Amino acid sequence: YIGDASYDNQRVATALVAFLKDLDNMKEYTLLLKSSLQKRYQLDPNPLTAEDYLHGLADYRYQGNIERTARQLLGDFRKGLLGAIALEVPPEVLP
Repeated sequence: YIGDASYDNQRVATALVAFLKDLDNMKEYTLLLKSSLQKRYQLDPNPLTAEDYLHGLADYRYQGNIERTARQLLGDFRKGLLGAIALEVPPEVLP
């Protein structure tokens, strides 16, 4: 187990949002995911950068508290609330 103090929640959450956006743009995953972020948080990530999405979500749901937003996003991912999403993509579908 890696403790929460061992990494920057905001940077990791931003990287997670970027990864999920990339998955949404892969044909093989689009039908499966249908924007797990939009389903969960009712905020479309597509017109935004990953960092802007995190800030927008903070404003929309957590009174602008970016750290709380990052922790919530990472916690939801760990609990499977964003869907059954693996962090490793099979090599044959990588761009």
